[in-house]
Amino acid sequence: MRENPTPSRLLRCYIAFFFAAWSLEAIYTLARLYTGYLSDAKTALPLGQLFSDGVVVLAVIRFAATVLALYLFVGLVAAWAHGKALQNLSDNRRRLVAVLFVLASMATMHWWNSVLHPYSMLSAHYLFSSPMAWPALLGAVAAQCVVAAILLLALVKTVAAHPRLAGAVPMVAGAALVAAASVGGAPTKSAAQPDKPNIILIGIDSLRADVLDASSNIAMPRLREFMSESVRFDNAFTPLARTFPAWVSILTGESPEQNGAIFNLMPPDAVASDRSLAHELRAHGYHTVLATDERRFSNIDESYGFDQIIGPRMGVADFLLGTANDFALSNLVLETPIGRYLFPYNYGNRAAAVTYDPDQFEHLLSTGLNRHPGKPLFLAAHFCLAHWPYHWRKNPASDNKDPDMPVSLENYRLALEAVDAQLGHLLDRLERTGVLNNALVIVLSDHGESFSTDSHGQIAYRPGGAEEPLRVPPGHGTFVLSEAQYRVVLGLRGYGDIQLGSSRRQAPVLLTDIKPTVLNLLKIDENPSTGTLTADTPDQNRILLWESGYSPSDITAISMQMDDLLADTLHLYRIAPAGRLSLKPQYLDDLKRRKQYAAYHRGWVAGAVPNDGDYELYFTEFQHDAKTYQAPTASTQKVLRQALCARLARDDQSNRKAVCGDDDQSSLARAPQ
Repeated sequence: MRENPTPSRLLRCYIAFFFAAWSLEAIYTLARLYTGYLSDAKTALPLGQLFSDGVVVLAVIRFAATVLALYLFVGLVAAWAHGKALQNLSDNRRRLVAVLFVLASMATMHWWNSVLHPYSMLSAHYLFSSPMAWPALLGAVAAQCVVAAILLLALVKTVAAHPRLAGAVPMVAGAALVAAASVGGAPTKSAAQPDKPNIILIGIDSLRADVLDASSNIAMPRLREFMSESVRFDNAFTPLARTFPAWVSILTGESPEQNGAIFNLMPPDAVASDRSLAHELRAHGYHTVLATDERRFSNIDESYGFDQIIGPRMGVADFLLGTANDFALSNLVLETPIGRYLFPYNYGNRAAAVTYDPDQFEHLLSTGLNRHPGKPLFLAAHFCLAHWPYHWRKNPASDNKDPDMPVSLENYRLALEAVDAQLGHLLDRLERTGVLNNALVIVLSDHGESFSTDSHGQIAYRPGGAEEPLRVPPGHGTFVLSEAQYRVVLGLRGYGDIQLGSSRRQAPVLLTDIKPTVLNLLKIDENPSTGTLTADTPDQNRILLWESGYSPSDITAISMQMDDLLADTLHLYRIAPAGRLSLKPQYLDDLKRRKQYAAYHRGWVAGAVPNDGDYELYFTEFQHDAKTYQAPTASTQKVLRQALCARLARDDQSNRKAVCGDDDQSSLARAPQ
């Protein structure tokens, strides 16, 4: 028998094998990124600009080095196991076993990646619906047995050669169990001052208001329980049905027109972040926290007055690495606690749907809330699980589904039921830690969501009274006449010193009413310039205004593809300082001309929809439980047209004759906000 190979030869052999495996996956990933996002010179971000930003370059280098280090570490483990377990084989057999071991290890990793991440580019998602399903299954099981047997044999031989290790194994195992049980740390009691209640805002992305209807088949017991004990608003609306503009409006108490957040990814200097509620509460002794599991399109940061941000990192690197980080090994490492530190752009990131696990964000939220310094707490938490594409790492509906599935009501239902559990866990934690001993909790949705089925039976009326079917595109922020997109969930509940009782209110309100309500209850601003949600005599005749976001054709398609969407819109953006993505200022005027505007009054909505350089005016009825199925009265049309006309005039929209008619109302002193 020939002499055993030296450890260095084994090490070089295995490192070469796993480096080759990493290289193949890297080439595949880069090819997909290039063909999906960078190959079209007309629409892509120039590579020179992309890699001229130091933050982006460092993030990409760190990511590539981390993934490579993981594969090389597996090579080291393989060399150790081979050296310990297979010492007595001939050279030829050693080479054969080395090849088989590498293939078996890769098969094992890809098998578990397929099981845990069925939407991964490198999963066997399609394979197991083919005639090769059973051979592939048996091969994967056999590969796992080979790897496990070699590793176990190596471990046994190592322990046998070093008796002291035998006694250390139980101790290490016990320490690991204790560490696992203590992940997140023990909840700490809140030290909030009794005269300053904690303020908790909890948002649920894409939550339709009709989910709370008795006829809804979506099981959200924790949300229903909260709303039944709250002051609930049945006619609450969002000023713009996109997450970033909606949340900026919540925090500033201002419309997008006033605060500057008229689109996602607006240039930071165009948005009035200094008027955020977080700034005012921090000035009054509050510890301010923002927690969200999606920051790709919602660039709210410390400049809005937050002391602490909980969630994934944001910026251009999120767009790149959220897609590029789809290696079998790195996906598996993301399932462990160290994934948080190795892959900060992916861990707990809803936008990285392939690997997103709701438990990861709950872990970030739990550990982050443990660190607040004993001041009264202002928490703005937002759960994005119910956002498109509605699937995630553990989605129970993901088995045997096409990763490019069309919009699915069933997956939306499952996502909402999962986010209801997240809501319940957060409320339970806040109760255990004493935060709810004295608090105001507001649960809301930033916008709703429409599906193709929402067009059934909806009628639009033209100014002359003519009827026509109304086609509602899917999504949110795409159509101002969609009740499913713009009506939102809103409920307030008081704890301790704040007693609001439970009731249902029909007065029309906007999400912008939240800030003045909070400041009024805290007696920071007892005479707000706008109405509050707790007013004794709410204005039933109030006129509300809202508007749309930018809606490229791909975002309103029945089956939206992220690759197509990015390719259609990337040319609109630039890389701002600190690796942020923002809209190019030269496109803002053109995008504003594509906006839709709406006015609401007593259940009726008038919408100004741009078409071929002009606006078309439509009326529709939002009171879905009490529709009259008659055209609006002349007085209703006049009120709505005047409000819309004044709004268009403030944006200097010269093509407003279809809305204003011959009697241009731009001279009105002020339309309602």
